[in-house]
Amino acid sequence: MRLPHFVLGAAAIVVLATGVMVIHVSRTGGEAAGVSGKVKVGCPRPALCLLLPVPATQLVYRRANGKLEPVGRFRSSWDGSFQMKLPAGRYVIASSPGQRWGSMRPAEVVVRDATMTDVTLVYKHRPG
Repeated sequence: MRLPHFVLGAAAIVVLATGVMVIHVSRTGGEAAGVSGKVKVGCPRPALCLLLPVPATQLVYRRANGKLEPVGRFRSSWDGSFQMKLPAGRYVIASSPGQRWGSMRPAEVVVRDATMTDVTLVYKHRPG
């Protein structure tokens, strides 16, 4: 499924203006389900700099019965891309301790059957 350029541009503007992650749900056409997307780093004031892709390790937790249960981890590649197969459910993606990129707000993600949920995770870089 191709999205019109204005939709993609609007999503990029939301990330630059707010520094929060963007979620887009798409049907895969197969039986695969899970999360995929990009990990990026920006500045504490996102409107003043570009978001750059980064390799980083994320922890994935399943939200069930009011608790978070660890289910795995993934590491994005040098271009920031990642993909992890997961069964349908509610998840939280958080940064692994000790990341050098700064802080990232945990992302709440809903995975549906036969659907890959596309997520852009954004670290706010702490100069140092």
